Amino acid sequence: MKTDDTEYYYEAQMKKLLVQFLAVFVGFKVKSGATNELGERFVDVQVKNGSSDRVVASILNDNTQNKVTRLPLIAGTFTNIEMDPSLRHGSRTERSTTYFPSGGKFPTDLKTVTQQMPVPYQAQFELNIFVSSQEQHYELLEQILVLFDPTLELWTSDEPFDWCRLRSLELMNVQFDESIPGVDRRIIQTTLSFRAPVYLSLPNKVRKNHIATIKMRVGAVNQFYPIEDALSQLDQDGIEYDTIAKLGDLSLD
Repeated sequence: MKTDDTEYYYEAQMKKLLVQFLAVFVGFKVKSGATNELGERFVDVQVKNGSSDRVVASILNDNTQNKVTRLPLIAGTFTNIEMDPSLRHGSRTERSTTYFPSGGKFPTDLKTVTQQMPVPYQAQFELNIFVSSQEQHYELLEQILVLFDPTLELWTSDEPFDWCRLRSLELMNVQFDESIPGVDRRIIQTTLSFRAPVYLSLPNKVRKNHIATIKMRVGAVNQFYPIEDALSQLDQDGIEYDTIAKLGDLSLD
């Protein structure tokens, strides 16, 4: 879509960054003690998008949206982003790559992909852990902290032309928070801070670099130079272009 000769472009790149960050913490479990009806079992820890203020407010307001918030809970959010000139490799740098898909037909499927160097940033994320017991608190922290030494390398895409598919997530800080006073339900909260170098990229330019049709027109002109006058005379004489070769008519046999 174009508006006032300005091309609109949006690929939800920052939203995808947040989803990738939250996906790191999916699958953690805590052990639940035995009851009269059930023995010991493992409980999946739910992961949500949201700041700590929103999560705590939901719990304190008795979860008025007809769905009880179950602990333990992990909530993550995108807190800040700033430019990182140290990651920049020139300005407006481009690279071109010739691409031929598997099973394609030569030369019609031969393409050239031109990419502009993505813009580097440093992104900050915050992860909040909410539990109801000290044991669950230590369980979750131990499972998370051993992953970072102090970084975790992430492969976020299988696209062959994605410059940004390898990312590094670094744990910066761990802060233990006291239980929220003045409420009947005990809530233990811990905040973990992360940062990651990220790149915001522009759309690729894909073009076919081959001659598909050869056309020619033949006519007599009074003078050949300048070329514009010669072409104008051919136009006035009504001489049309004739196709002398098409890509589909050629054979490599």
